[in-house]
Amino acid sequence: MSDGVPQELDPYRAPQSQLAPRQRRRGRRDLAGRVERLLAALIDSLAYTPAVLGFALGDALGFVVDAEQMDINLSGLIGLSLSFFWCVGVFVVQCYLLYTNGWTIGKRLLGIRIAHVDGGDASFFHLIVLRTLLPMFMGFCCGLIHLLDVLMILGDERRCLHDLVAGTIVVKA
Repeated sequence: MSDGVPQELDPYRAPQSQLAPRQRRRGRRDLAGRVERLLAALIDSLAYTPAVLGFALGDALGFVVDAEQMDINLSGLIGLSLSFFWCVGVFVVQCYLLYTNGWTIGKRLLGIRIAHVDGGDASFFHLIVLRTLLPMFMGFCCGLIHLLDVLMILGDERRCLHDLVAGTIVVKA
């Protein structure tokens, strides 16, 4: 009580409420379909298309390297830089969306998301490190690992190798 007014009746006092941490429904295991996952992956890949076209166009027009003089042209360097920054930008946006919402652009458009195997939100380490970066580097080392990763979705659990490593599932949002 301050100045004769009970605290619960003080209109000038800031509200005192506890905010619950963001948490999704646990235990929900309505798995996303294989076709939905494939289409989401294709949409995510299409986000990189402008950069790939920039690399290809620069190489086709001879802007990148003059084959006879091995000299890098300024316009080729600018094109390569823009393409590189586009790829980095798309990757950062996708990682941000994964961490904050559990979905990428493609998954959002198709109404699916990534969750921990118990149905709750997956952590940054599981989503970005184990599910995104580790398979990317393993795929660079050996293409056979990438093929195995993709083909594992045909199993009963509908989980790729990166899902098993990260302890995640893809569910309907």
